[in-house]
Amino acid sequence: MAAGDKVENLMARLRLTAAENAAVVIDDVDDLELVDPDRTFWGKVLSPSVIHLETIKSAMRPAWGNPCGLTLNPAGDNLFVAEFGSKADRDRVMEGSPWKVGKHVVLLKKVDADVSPVDAVFDRLAIWARILKLPTRLMRADRGLEIARPIGIVKRVEADRIGRCWGPYMRVRVEIDVNEPLLRYVTVTSSKLQSSTAYEVQYESLPLYYFSCGLLGHSTLVCASPAELDENCDLPYTAKRLSAENSSRIHVGTSSSNAASAGNSVPGSRGSDGSSVHGGRCVGRGAGRGERMGRSKRFPQLKNLLEAGDVLAVAVEEAEWMPTGGSCSQPKPNRLLLG
Repeated sequence: MAAGDKVENLMARLRLTAAENAAVVIDDVDDLELVDPDRTFWGKVLSPSVIHLETIKSAMRPAWGNPCGLTLNPAGDNLFVAEFGSKADRDRVMEGSPWKVGKHVVLLKKVDADVSPVDAVFDRLAIWARILKLPTRLMRADRGLEIARPIGIVKRVEADRIGRCWGPYMRVRVEIDVNEPLLRYVTVTSSKLQSSTAYEVQYESLPLYYFSCGLLGHSTLVCASPAELDENCDLPYTAKRLSAENSSRIHVGTSSSNAASAGNSVPGSRGSDGSSVHGGRCVGRGAGRGERMGRSKRFPQLKNLLEAGDVLAVAVEEAEWMPTGGSCSQPKPNRLLLG
């Protein structure tokens, strides 16, 4: 449905007085765009609490490499408009998703001049997913476009020039629905073997999500369907199952620009610096105390993140974040790392 149709349907449901129904006629045919849509996107921080725009700026500017001409302007609670000096920088940042303000993911959406950012639907997150231990015969880009479809909208599959995938997993760029639980497995039925196999799925640079329900952006305080611990003292969506280990390994003979694609997308960065917080455990590059503390010194604006209530790294075991109701012993945190 077009934006104009949505507005008309909304107006049809309103009971306007005669004065309210007296339309103001404007001649906007030749109006210039407020922003260049090719150099701009909307952003929304997926957080239950309001985060100040200055905090968002302090996190995003260095993460995006302080591109020339970047401005961030407010558009509502946790909403902002990011305008870049060039389309190339805009596309590079969008391709680098997921980005985070502290532990909260930032959802990005291209600008639609006929819609208010407040009414825009932010329900998709672009992220790299890995499908583990696929048999060699399935490690092909064309098969990846099919196999990864349950995860989300498949944008492309990382493969070499002739469509072959290399390594212990298939790497796919997908847009997942943030209103649905993260997918833990994809099940493939082989006509050749007459059998079905479930293959594990992991995600790179995975932002804050709840181990109980697998939904992004909230925790036990706001979850409507908390789960019980299993016999291994794990919740259904534990980080050690869903969070991919960061690796600097480059697939031999692999080029994202030559990978099979399900849509037009611009090859670019693999994402943020590779470090993330999952259930109290800091995962990935930059998770060490020295480098974390060093970042605090280099970026004093991280103070703003702490003011928003975000602790960037907490050295506690995963069980510390589990809800009560399980029989597992809960280890005490031994230190708190800020920065």
